[in-house]
Amino acid sequence: MVLLTSFIQACAPLERTHLKSEMADDAMLQKILYYASLAASSHNSQPWRVIADDEHHLRLFADTTRALEVVDPDYRELYMSLGAFLENLELASKAYGYQAQITIPKDQNTRNAVARISLERSFSVSQQQRDSIIEILEGRCTIRRNYATKGIKPEDSAYLLELTSGAQIVLSDSQTGKYLGEQTLLAYKQQNFKKSVQEELASWVRFSNKSARKLRDGLTTAGMGITGISGRIVQLFFTPETAKGKTFVNKGIEKTAEQVAHCGGWLVISSQHNTPADWIQVGRLYERIHLKCRQLGIAMHPMNQIIEEQNFRTTTQEKIAEGKSIQFIARLGYVRHYPQPVSVRRPVKAFCQSHP
Repeated sequence: MVLLTSFIQACAPLERTHLKSEMADDAMLQKILYYASLAASSHNSQPWRVIADDEHHLRLFADTTRALEVVDPDYRELYMSLGAFLENLELASKAYGYQAQITIPKDQNTRNAVARISLERSFSVSQQQRDSIIEILEGRCTIRRNYATKGIKPEDSAYLLELTSGAQIVLSDSQTGKYLGEQTLLAYKQQNFKKSVQEELASWVRFSNKSARKLRDGLTTAGMGITGISGRIVQLFFTPETAKGKTFVNKGIEKTAEQVAHCGGWLVISSQHNTPADWIQVGRLYERIHLKCRQLGIAMHPMNQIIEEQNFRTTTQEKIAEGKSIQFIARLGYVRHYPQPVSVRRPVKAFCQSHP
């Protein structure tokens, strides 16, 4: 019994709250940056780097050492992740009574600052208001399990897309929705049988809690939706090499087939142009919508394989983009309960440094 208890504890899902205690006594800026880092990023790669010139002036850079060179060679998803980080940072700043003035250069270069942020003290915030904002930031998570298949309600779609442009919600049982489901599965199959894709994914999989605690990034078993006894067995016996195997790929295809069959709609975000500055704005918009989803009991799961595989992107652009560039696709659906977020995060000191 003692051995069984030890096994269960060692393999229990690693919740983000387990890794938060170090922030308890941090200064305001560290708290804001921590909550900003809860933003979504591809493979949970967390490709952001911050230089704090002082407590109120920051520069955000792209950490290209964390880029997904195989599935994201043009850094589109990397820039979107940075946009999500900025969206969270602006909201986190409000929790502490600051207005974040964000300047994004039109001409982007990964060697230079992607954005400059000035934090200006502008209003007082009650503890209740702060707690409400923090709850929203902490509660956002990607849910990869099956969703209810009933369509997203019109009033919920209107709330999610309020004051936005370039985004649409397509019902899963519509002709376009069925097309997106079919093409997503086909694109996933094509992509995941590529050796280079398998190797890149394997480098970001954290099968053991020990690995997750050490690296504080990547995809944990719980983060990939592998839970319960299956998740514990995977943690104990699987290695990154397993992610390159045919069995793992086939299981992924089976799971993806279930996922696309169990959703209530698809979020599609497009932009007029196809530049890094546009990708940053798409990332901000995606994060804003995702934060709203939690309030409505709607789960979101980014599924960008259609965009990552050029042949699928071309045909999908022609069919539904209406002259714009599709930048982001995610499945949506109602869930009864939101799980605790399990994607781990690096400490602020790992991605932020003070300017000498």
